[in-house]
Amino acid sequence: MKNIILIILGAIGFYSNAQVIKPMEQESIYKSDEVGKNYYYKDINGVLNKFLGNWKYQNGAEIVEIYIFKIANTDYGVFNRDELCIQFKYTKNGVILINTINNNGYNYLISGGRFKNPQNTNQLHFMYLEPGQDFENKHQWLDIEYLSTLNGPQLHWVAFFEAFTIETLAPKMPLNMIFIKQP
Repeated sequence: MKNIILIILGAIGFYSNAQVIKPMEQESIYKSDEVGKNYYYKDINGVLNKFLGNWKYQNGAEIVEIYIFKIANTDYGVFNRDELCIQFKYTKNGVILINTINNNGYNYLISGGRFKNPQNTNQLHFMYLEPGQDFENKHQWLDIEYLSTLNGPQLHWVAFFEAFTIETLAPKMPLNMIFIKQP
């Protein structure tokens, strides 16, 4: 009888702590009163897959190459979610100014990616920093829109920032770019 009671109590504990899986498109409608519900916003429908891979922007002597990949089940404290991370390389006049690609131990400076509008899974919003930028003194943001064109997939990249102090570093990379999907 004692074993049966322990099994029942264990099952109740397991089910009360189980994650509720929701499509990640619904994360943008997450409400603060849902804190503690243990949600996992998972890429069930594969809506992030079109963003994955290698992309390239080139304007004269400026080249930006990005690599976008997915990390599953990232813990955000009040919920978990699948997220995208972006590694990047910025070259100007043949000189590499920034390179975070293939840096396995690197803290990702561009990560997250949530939909501003759950009905539009082609537009993502990220927190964005470049090496040397201070997270405490500014919030920098990146919006990426997936474009399906006759010439193949493209990403429209628009970065912008809100400075909290006068002594902030402006981004080094161009703020507005169109990336072409690489094979």
